[in-house]
Formats: sequence, structure tokens, C-alpha cells
Amino acid sequence: SVYDHPERRKGERAKGLPSTFPARLSSSHTMSMSILDRDVGKDPDYKPPPKGVYRGKYEACYEFYDLYNKCHKENRISRLFGACNKFKAQMDKCNYQQLNERRHAAAMKAKEQKEQMKKFQKRTTY
Repeated sequence: SVYDHPERRKGERAKGLPSTFPARLSSSHTMSMSILDRDVGKDPDYKPPPKGVYRGKYEACYEFYDLYNKCHKENRISRLFGACNKFKAQMDKCNYQQLNERRHAAAMKAKEQKEQMKKFQKRTTY
């Protein structure tokens, strides 16, 4: 196996490995968590983003997100029985429209780039 070495006696630890690292791994032995949960390579300046209300990815739909979140805050119990479904439907419709607009714009851009590439290839062919 990987941990068996001809110059090392059975049960002896390899050089450079922490004392918590097993000299030999068997099928029933699992690696201790002390090795795995060290903060090696983590950025000390990292700060998680502030927790707030997620407003979605499309600016045009922010008003629907706000209405939906307001409804959820005001109707703690009745939201479970569909009090906010109309706002959710409006939000989903807006998201779908925005997605289709972006998809169409990306398709047009790709088509334009493809035409430019064909023109370029015609000019450079010998």
C-alpha cells in the first residue's frame, strides 16, 4: 500500500507527518479530523457577506422581491397556506422574462460574433 515502505519498520511513522496521522490505514480506520479541519491556506482577511434580504439577480424584479419578502414578514402563519403565492408568481414571471431577455441578447451577440469570425476566416484563407 501507499503507507508501506521497505525501509520503515511496521508501525513506524513516516517523517514529516503529524503525530495524529496513522502509520498504517486499515479498512476500519478513519483519518482523524484534527488533520482535516485545520485552517491551512484560508485568507485571514476574508469576511463573509452581510446577512440581509436576498433581492435576486435581476434589478428589474427588485420590487417583486420586496413585496414577497414583506408579505412573508407580515404573514407568519398564513404564508404557509398560500397568502404570498400571488407575489411569488409575479416574482417568478419577472425572473422568467428577464432570463429570456438576457438569453436573447446573448444569442444575438453570439450570432454577430460568428458572422465576424466567418468574415475574418474568408479574409485570411490563402
